[in-house]
Amino acid sequence: MSLAKLILTEPYKAPTHILIHKSPFVIGRSAECDLVIDRTSISKRHNQIVFDGDQFLIQDLQSKNGTLVNGEPIKKTDLSDRDLISIGGVDLLFRTVEEKILNADLEKHLSQIQSAMKFTQSINSNLVLDPILDEIMNALMQLSQAERGFLLMEDKDGTLQMSRSVNITSADLRSEKFRLSMTAVERAIENKEAVAISNALDDSYFGDQTSVQELALKTLVCVPIITAHHHVIGILYADSNRKEQEFAQLDVQLLESLAANAAIAIENAGLNQEILKLIGEVADVLKQVEEKTPLDQSLQLSVEKSLNSLSSLKRRRFPKDKGPLIIEDIG
Repeated sequence: MSLAKLILTEPYKAPTHILIHKSPFVIGRSAECDLVIDRTSISKRHNQIVFDGDQFLIQDLQSKNGTLVNGEPIKKTDLSDRDLISIGGVDLLFRTVEEKILNADLEKHLSQIQSAMKFTQSINSNLVLDPILDEIMNALMQLSQAERGFLLMEDKDGTLQMSRSVNITSADLRSEKFRLSMTAVERAIENKEAVAISNALDDSYFGDQTSVQELALKTLVCVPIITAHHHVIGILYADSNRKEQEFAQLDVQLLESLAANAAIAIENAGLNQEILKLIGEVADVLKQVEEKTPLDQSLQLSVEKSLNSLSSLKRRRFPKDKGPLIIEDIG
């Protein structure tokens, strides 16, 4: 069987590439279909793609709203590369695929996944915030392969501020030219989900084409960093104006995984800071008790033992080679 795929495009989401792996390949709303699109405008078994040994064909399965190919209603017709299939308001681009290109894509995806795993380990190996943010930004740029990017983090007042960036300044974010990108950021924060735009110059979801052309923006991805309590504490953003750049579904999924791990690491860093502060406060109280209050021998030994235990706990949990510490050594 020859190789082909469908590219599903939806508003503010990365394109989804679906390999046509069998014949017939059924598309519809039912969970039994090969490609499930859960929309009421799509029939349970809407249409099917068949490979007859030489050619791919598409056949409507007496769907309620019909099937369009390149804007024309069809019952059954041959498919050619780049034909646009429209069903129930959803567009699917039909593409033939060469096996060597498919294998290259699979190798690229495997490499991306392996890189994402390494970044996760590196982020989780740090105990203090600054190195964690450095690792997050490095991971964002390498996984996205974008030209520009930034990391927003929530400050003490609850305002998102630029924490790390590549080829973008804080002044850029406030400029009129960057307004559409900030609209994507606002949407990601409001809906608490990733926003991805491909081919912005041709994208009908952008209303202000003038600003898009001024920015020469082709693609962007924006992923919120969300805590376990569903609070957005940060934003990962990357964009590109390279023609060959496209953020596919896997790219977004890897960045979503990065954001999820970043949220855990950032919260853990905050907890570590609080624990370290508490250790220092308890140690300080014990020292004051030891210095200002006459103690019998057993109580003196108990205080000394507690101080030694706190010092040992601090050294184990916050080894000095992991980053700067906040308080002076205990004891």
